[in-house]
Amino acid sequence: MNLDASEFTSDSLSDGEVKEIFREISARSRGKNTKLSEFATSDDEALRQKPDEERVTGHFYERRPYDVDVKRVLFSNEFERLAGKTQCVTSPGRDHISNRMVHSLRVSETAASIARSIGANEDLARTIGLAHDIGHAPLGHMGELLISSAIRGMGNDVFKDLGVFKHNIQGVNVVDRVSSRRGFPKGSGLNLTDQVRHGIVSHDGETDKGMVSPNRSLSPQGLNADIDRYIDGVIAESGNLVSSFDMSGNDSVTKFMETVSSATKKVQIVPATLEGCIVLLVDTLHYAPEDFEDMISLGVAKRSDLPLNVAQRLGTNSGDIMNSLIIDLLVHSYGKDVIGYSKEVFEILKDFKRNFLYPRYKIVNSWMDSTADDPRFVGPKGKLLERTNFLFQRFYTAIKDPSSHPNSPIVKNYLEDRNRFTYINELKVRYGESVLVQVVVDYVAGFTDRFFFEESEKMFE
Repeated sequence: MNLDASEFTSDSLSDGEVKEIFREISARSRGKNTKLSEFATSDDEALRQKPDEERVTGHFYERRPYDVDVKRVLFSNEFERLAGKTQCVTSPGRDHISNRMVHSLRVSETAASIARSIGANEDLARTIGLAHDIGHAPLGHMGELLISSAIRGMGNDVFKDLGVFKHNIQGVNVVDRVSSRRGFPKGSGLNLTDQVRHGIVSHDGETDKGMVSPNRSLSPQGLNADIDRYIDGVIAESGNLVSSFDMSGNDSVTKFMETVSSATKKVQIVPATLEGCIVLLVDTLHYAPEDFEDMISLGVAKRSDLPLNVAQRLGTNSGDIMNSLIIDLLVHSYGKDVIGYSKEVFEILKDFKRNFLYPRYKIVNSWMDSTADDPRFVGPKGKLLERTNFLFQRFYTAIKDPSSHPNSPIVKNYLEDRNRFTYINELKVRYGESVLVQVVVDYVAGFTDRFFFEESEKMFE
């Protein structure tokens, strides 16, 4: 797909201005200009919640703080398991259906490339992109619905204490207390910078945003407090949803997301850094065309079904679509304290998601919410909600009385060698008397799709 500068003048940019931006972007991309933009996040701003414990061998050279973070995420068990978590639909019989790890790696590299091209902090953008989905449950967004419904099934008081499951919030839980650096005590956390932690929790909710500016009212010292404000707010608002979620029909995920959005709309969190804004938009830039290709592979869509405005302006395959979006994003973000598209391209992207992708998500989710009779869904039979409820009850029973269930996976594999006293007490601060249910949430949310089916299959024994 051939594009020229004249195609990028939709937002009051002249042909000459676009050509100058291309020259500047090219210079930065090729390393001829490495000076950070005035809007970039500097390494000197990096803050961690606690002093960073070094390995016994120590380090004899100084490392960039966000580059340290990217290594900690990359080598964590939780990131490793993203390879076994579906992006759009569980279909382990197909080799080229997107998974969370592939998606995260792509987002990370594109975010870093964009950051380099506009003078933002490349390390920070790369790390947020790599870690942004580390809190995702198995089975895609259906997994969020299933865990939320299982929490609701544990009782009204529990639901009010824990609220709905949101993968961006769980992402912070994972890097703070569930995960650990290899060679360090289990559950000691990754001790990531607050800039990365805030980027993880603020990457969600980009649907109606074509341009995003960082929240400059927050100082580096205020990022952690903003994370707590958001999480506590989501719990408080979603805890008011005392009625059961409607799990019937092919649009259960859509209904769930609409319900959550309505309940939590008063609680907002905006990226605090330009690099966080980059990841927020690059996430969609990747998953929309990736999911389109998956749907073609699964037979839900044909390439010829692509809306005319998408085909003509963006392209007819994921490579061209992403390339068109990246170029438009660069041109309309360069030299600004904002990351965004032209109005024209954003409207096309929004229409592509809402009117083309979303209806097909309903079809895909209907396979997963059924008894798996559809041949395109590769997985054991049995309602997913029943399987999730079974796992919650089974693991909750085990951790209430670990000595009587020493061979339960949550006791033997998850809690073993973990400082249970510290872990439980840290959870109690936020989740109160429902702390043990949150332990189950932390455990089940870490499952791969395969392990979810393997463990839940025991309900039929």
